[in-house]
Amino acid sequence: AINSKNILDCEFDGAKFVYGKDVKVTGFYGRATNADSVGQKSLENEDFYAVDVNTKVAGIPVYATYYDSEYQNKEIWNVGAALKVADKTVLKAEWMHGDSDVEGDSNGYVATLAYAGAKASAPGSYGVWATYYDQPANAIFSPTFDLTSFMEEGGYEGWSVGVDYAVAKNVLLCVNYYDTEAKVGNEKD
Repeated sequence: AINSKNILDCEFDGAKFVYGKDVKVTGFYGRATNADSVGQKSLENEDFYAVDVNTKVAGIPVYATYYDSEYQNKEIWNVGAALKVADKTVLKAEWMHGDSDVEGDSNGYVATLAYAGAKASAPGSYGVWATYYDQPANAIFSPTFDLTSFMEEGGYEGWSVGVDYAVAKNVLLCVNYYDTEAKVGNEKD
């Protein structure tokens, strides 16, 4: 799978290739099919590809992903890991580096601390999480939450918290709160 929804989360028409088991390599080539934000519109009009490698190092899940689009001549490298820090508690961290025609910072990161986790197949299961974001415009295409104006303001930084609860089988209740601001200018969301 292409890993980071903090960099890219939209639907595509294209081709996907997967190879391997212990070291899984995924390749993708295509164009976005839903143009809900600036990043998705750019990907809709340009060829896009990504290569991803997933494995475990000393039992720790790690990945590295390369993204490329002709829009703004943007290339992004992304690496991440998920470390179990206590019973049912995981620290996920990812670093991204972007090169493009956009002025500003090139390096960003996202860190999440998560406890337990709601499973759609297990009614009564729950999870809580908190995330910190520091993502320049050079290191994002179209993230999960809509920050259209922030992409024009040099990127964003901030935090979010959430609770997920499995109300019934295959029914999840998710409550999230985000507090973000543009890295350039005074805009907040």
